[in-house]
Amino acid sequence: MFSANRLLVMGISLYFLILSLAFSPAESRAETVVVNRPSVNLRGGPGTGYALMGQVSQGTRLTVVGKSGKWYQVRLSSGRVVWIAGWLVQAVTGSQGTPSRSEETPAAVVVNRPSVNLRGGPGTGYALMGQVSQGTRLTVVGKSGKWYQVRLSSGRVVWIAGWLVQAAAAAPAEAPADSGSGNPAPQDTLPVTTEPVSPSGPEQTPVSRGESGELISVDVKKDNGVTEMTFGFARAVDTSVYLSPEQTYLYIDITGLPTGELPAEQSIDSAVVSQVYSEWLENTSTARIVLGLKAAEGLNWQEFTSADKTLLRLRMAFGPLYEVTGKIIVLDPGHGGSDTGAIGPTGLLEKDFNLDVARYAAEELRRRGAQVFLTREEDKYVDLYARTAKAKEWGATVFVSIHGNASGNPREAQDKAGTSTWYTTTNTPNQIHNSRLLSQCLQKSLVENIGRKDLGLYTANFAVLRTAAMPAALIEAAFVSNPEEEGLMFTDWFRQATARGIVEGLERYFKQA
Repeated sequence: MFSANRLLVMGISLYFLILSLAFSPAESRAETVVVNRPSVNLRGGPGTGYALMGQVSQGTRLTVVGKSGKWYQVRLSSGRVVWIAGWLVQAVTGSQGTPSRSEETPAAVVVNRPSVNLRGGPGTGYALMGQVSQGTRLTVVGKSGKWYQVRLSSGRVVWIAGWLVQAAAAAPAEAPADSGSGNPAPQDTLPVTTEPVSPSGPEQTPVSRGESGELISVDVKKDNGVTEMTFGFARAVDTSVYLSPEQTYLYIDITGLPTGELPAEQSIDSAVVSQVYSEWLENTSTARIVLGLKAAEGLNWQEFTSADKTLLRLRMAFGPLYEVTGKIIVLDPGHGGSDTGAIGPTGLLEKDFNLDVARYAAEELRRRGAQVFLTREEDKYVDLYARTAKAKEWGATVFVSIHGNASGNPREAQDKAGTSTWYTTTNTPNQIHNSRLLSQCLQKSLVENIGRKDLGLYTANFAVLRTAAMPAALIEAAFVSNPEEEGLMFTDWFRQATARGIVEGLERYFKQA
């Protein structure tokens, strides 16, 4: 027999239960799942080939916002959207579905800028996941503030800024292929690049002549003797760049353009190019862009083609194309051998990340004409003092030590994240000034390239900084101890982006030093 007090407690509990059901947010009625294994990996996409984005423990409840094959797309308590294997969770309540769209949210959008970044979440602070070019159509699956969550043709879900797209009529729905294994399609097993992502093959690429109605757009940038020209094409094309026999013209032959009127001749007031015009080659479907050069010899150029083949960028100069050309640069991959450095929650070894980044950066710096030395070329231990001694022996212009950060407090591992760069104030005033400038340039470029939180500059009396006889900086690209950032540091694209940040930071430094 119940007492009066116990009945009163039960009545109050029932009252609050009814209130909670009446006023709980709509999302709480969506399908949720609960993790049923001690520790389960989170992924950046629906398969084990995608980047590791962290882990969740048994009993964690997650809201489902989408599904692909046997994988669930779920929202964490932080708001971040990730993927989890369906066989490692069990359903709790609700009905399944993808993120709802309000009447104001379009079913599809079209990119209206030449090149737009894709992000891992709804904001510029999230990781850079690639780029898309003008005219790309994207299916909208959700919205957060002014950002759209969109699905690429590969099935990958990313975020794009709403002010860089415009609403479009929804394309016919096309069910994604399901192999039954939950693994991504073959093209999704490649590392994400920061080149534009092709939404379809050349046959499906729409003809978009831009505001001027032309088949080819031209953008020109001039900087200290270097001319950079970017050509945008109406659809995916093949290009071939070569000098005329007398070396007074640079030709760009283009196949794959639709027929139509080509741009009129333009005058280009740069140190390299005087004019640009285009023409159809007689009795062919090939178009040619002709660049009139200001000198008959000594031209250096490099060409870069976007992944979807709708953009061609040329860098040209009568002399060095890059600030790092001829410089002696020492890259120091931190730790090595028995010294693993920090170890991430799922086993990432900092020493491996550091060496990979150094190798990527060295390759690009050498391509740009720099002389590059690494304090270690393989997984072996190198004494701290031997590293700067080698740099002095090689006559280094600058010294850059490459590291991943780590939180000393396990309770703060989830919160500690971001990029920082360090220098020392124990050297001569001139060296301190140059080391600080080097650090500033590296920090700025790293944040631009890898998209992590900007933690700024710090000073410390690290051995590899205080014993350096040249301007020196130590980068902490991201936190190995942070589950999200550890997942990024596992991926090739993040390591390449970190290397690119180092290269561009060095370019900035030598331009100012």
